[in-house]
Amino acid sequence: MGVTAGSEAADLVNVAFIYSAQCHSGQKRKSGEPYLNHPLEVAYILAEWGLDPATIATGLLHDTVEDTHATLEEIEEQFGIEIRHLVDGVTKISQIEFSSAEQKAADNFRKMVVAMAQDIRVLVVKLADRTHNMRTLDHMPSAKQKRIAQETMDIYAPLADRLGMNGVKTELQDLSFRYLFAEEYAELLGQMEAIHPERQQYVDGTLAAIRARLEEAGLPFSKIYGRAKHLYSIWMKMQKKGVTLEQVYDAVAFRVIVSDIAACYGVLGHIHALWRPVPGRFKDFIALPKKNGYRSRHTTVAGPSGSLIEIQIRTQEMDAVAESGLAAHWQYKEGGHQPSKDLAYEWLNRLREWQQEVDDPSEFLETVRSELFHEEVFVFTPAGDVIQLPRGATAVDFAFAVHTEVGLHCVGAKVNGRMVPLRKPLDSGDRVEVMTDPRRLPNREWLDFVVTSRARTRIRTAIRRREQEEAAEIGRNLLERALKANGSSISAMTRSGDLDRYIERWRGGHTLNDLLAQVGFNKISTEAIVAKLLPEQQTIPPRSVADQGASSLAARLFGRRKSRQNKSGVEVGGLDNVLITFANCCSPLPGDQIVGYVTRGQGVRVHRLACETLTDSSPQRMVEVRWSAETDVTHQVSIRLVSDDRPGILANVSICFQDLSINISEANCRVLGDGTAIHTFRFGIESLEKLETILQRLKSLKGISRVERA
Repeated sequence: MGVTAGSEAADLVNVAFIYSAQCHSGQKRKSGEPYLNHPLEVAYILAEWGLDPATIATGLLHDTVEDTHATLEEIEEQFGIEIRHLVDGVTKISQIEFSSAEQKAADNFRKMVVAMAQDIRVLVVKLADRTHNMRTLDHMPSAKQKRIAQETMDIYAPLADRLGMNGVKTELQDLSFRYLFAEEYAELLGQMEAIHPERQQYVDGTLAAIRARLEEAGLPFSKIYGRAKHLYSIWMKMQKKGVTLEQVYDAVAFRVIVSDIAACYGVLGHIHALWRPVPGRFKDFIALPKKNGYRSRHTTVAGPSGSLIEIQIRTQEMDAVAESGLAAHWQYKEGGHQPSKDLAYEWLNRLREWQQEVDDPSEFLETVRSELFHEEVFVFTPAGDVIQLPRGATAVDFAFAVHTEVGLHCVGAKVNGRMVPLRKPLDSGDRVEVMTDPRRLPNREWLDFVVTSRARTRIRTAIRRREQEEAAEIGRNLLERALKANGSSISAMTRSGDLDRYIERWRGGHTLNDLLAQVGFNKISTEAIVAKLLPEQQTIPPRSVADQGASSLAARLFGRRKSRQNKSGVEVGGLDNVLITFANCCSPLPGDQIVGYVTRGQGVRVHRLACETLTDSSPQRMVEVRWSAETDVTHQVSIRLVSDDRPGILANVSICFQDLSINISEANCRVLGDGTAIHTFRFGIESLEKLETILQRLKSLKGISRVERA
């Protein structure tokens, strides 16, 4: 945007310049030049990007509050509340360190998101500030150069990309590359310069052929050009594909800039008539724009001499957005166009939501990083709406992109009319239909394969909420049992106010459910609570399973509520919707005597009653569990056998398993020095009775000396 001399905008920028010059008077940069040069260059960069006068003025003022005697109150008095907020936001970002310890860096990143989410121009000014600092990094000590370059590569270049500011991103990446990999940078730069004359000749010939074809067809165009891609992009392709510079076919980007979208289609047809297109290498980002607002049509063809070249076709407005991204909004807004503002602000709104939902700063940083580094796929809803997802996204990611409730209750998916596993990655063009069940909730295993931040955040939140509820229920029963053993109860302690006073002393502002959840998670013992609530009497611990028998324990712990049968084939007295797992240490099977152990956040884990692991466990956390009358669930179990070390043993063992239709999931063999071998097998089986059958069959085999359950 131009600032006309004598206009109100020009007056604002001039006053900002004079104020900045006064504030920075006498200050020097590391290079020895006047410090004022820096804010002036930042303002020039913002003007080149087409920013509004208030943002340009902020560029001139952005260091005054941090580095001089100026205050925000003075800024507001001189320039108004809008510029005060912009300067304040840039100041807060400038004070953030990303190179500190991971937890501190993550927390600082959250602060930056809060600052820039108030006004996107805060981030744009900071990007201009970082761009000039990177251009003048030569005068810094080597260690600081690398620290700033790494921070730029990790944080600011991806943020520029996310706002569609491709020109800024590429410059920041190249400048960072220069300091982080100095030798590789110098070598690649030398190679590029060495082949430049030959490559330029090829580029000129290609451009001439395109220009002649379009002029012959009478297709108007604004500009046709070819230029080398930036060094960091070429170097990354060389590293990723293990190729030389000469083998990077798209080291030069050819672009055709036209007046309107219709012309884009016409140009594409003539390009494909001139050279043969490469199948699978056509991308239509006009019909399906990238998340950062980028729009263009890309095609790869076998160009002159059969060499593969990439040609990008777009309008003038699309080209401006491709280079300047969000900043192009100010260049085009007078014509009613908003090429990238909505997309950028939509992303910032998502950041704001995530930072409110995610408590752990490190998790939040991971969430944003995963959102910054990805390529996209485009899939369709049954109604034909386009959903844009990162590459590798699954049906669960798709479900959460449609709506949070769809994701939370997702039970299955059809892709192109066929049922597929929820973990299967989607491809561009897939038509996805999600099946839901309001009774179902997210599975923790989904976290192993979802790739979108939205899905991961929502799943974690739902799991935490469910675990919190389960833990509170478990904690309530444990505390009730402990209080009753000492002649009291939760209701009695609540009526007297003792429990409320204890909670206030324990952790002010928290609730009874918070306390009960901590008990359920085994982070605070019932003995400690009872000792505080009933200090006058000796605390009597609840009796263990061994003392009172499993049958009475469940009744005492969970009252007379109805037991439920879990899909695992195990009934847990009084616990509704609790997660049940089976201990790997003893691998219980239907027919074994079993007991449940209340874990921290993982429901009830079922052990064999004789399991040695339970010896050191807290007896008050054991609950009654029993096998249901009818179950056909397969359980994993391990056995160990000792045999002679001779041919044919494993074949005979395999036949035994095959005869009983048992599938071996894991097998190991270790040969000893005395002519014997020890074998371990893990397999799925339905009951103790069937296990006894396979053990007896194996014991009868010739050469087997011992068979036992592992």
